Amino acid sequence: MRRMLVIWNGQAGGGDADGQSLVRDRLAEHGIEVEIFESTSEADARDRVRRALGDGLAAIVAAGGDGTVRPIALELVGGDTPLGILPLGTAMNAARALELPLELEPAIDVLATGRPRPIDVGVANGTPFLEVASIGLTADVLAGATAADAGRWRAGFELVRRAWRQPRTR
Repeated sequence: MRRMLVIWNGQAGGGDADGQSLVRDRLAEHGIEVEIFESTSEADARDRVRRALGDGLAAIVAAGGDGTVRPIALELVGGDTPLGILPLGTAMNAARALELPLELEPAIDVLATGRPRPIDVGVANGTPFLEVASIGLTADVLAGATAADAGRWRAGFELVRRAWRQPRTR
């Protein structure tokens, strides 16, 4: 029986107990045993991934948004354990860039039947990134949009103010 570790971010958009049951049940139908670890922070997720490396897992799965995917993916760089993604976040840039389904059930099917493929990891000023690196106004817009989307509307207004005053980036 294949085994997968799912690092579950309960703070992400679709991260509820029903979703966990669905993941367990659907993967069990494909002969995959699942351990779900509820992560409370990036550090918590990274630590659990480190402890799981070398356990012969079929994959370590990030169940959450891009903030969940990134630290888990970076812990797996250079190793043999594949990363799986269950999109529970809002923007899901990594899943979109990899052309993964954004709905939970089809994403579970990809985990069960898909084949691993390599992805690029870039480094800018010593900081690794997965699918995009931005500077200037674009970086501000992405950061502000995430905060505004999380319900912090004041951050959205601050974003507009900063965009208006943003010096040109060369």
